[in-house]
Amino acid sequence: DSTGDWSSDVCSSDLPSLGINFDQISKSVETTTLEVFASHNSASVQATLYHMCEKIIKDNKEVGEVTYKLPNKVR
Repeated sequence: DSTGDWSSDVCSSDLPSLGINFDQISKSVETTTLEVFASHNSASVQATLYHMCEKIIKDNKEVGEVTYKLPNKVR
């Protein structure tokens, strides 16, 4: 699942008039996340996450910020 968040004066009723293809962006984000996580050779998860965010922003001009949250689970 993915969620979107924005800080502007846009109401949800205004979204259709923006001409942004949210489904396409969501698919691009999912594809980038899976491809980069599976193929990026890095010593740290943080570097891989940074690379994913960088590519998502580059590939989707409407995206200005990306946040990943990874739970820190200890067994």
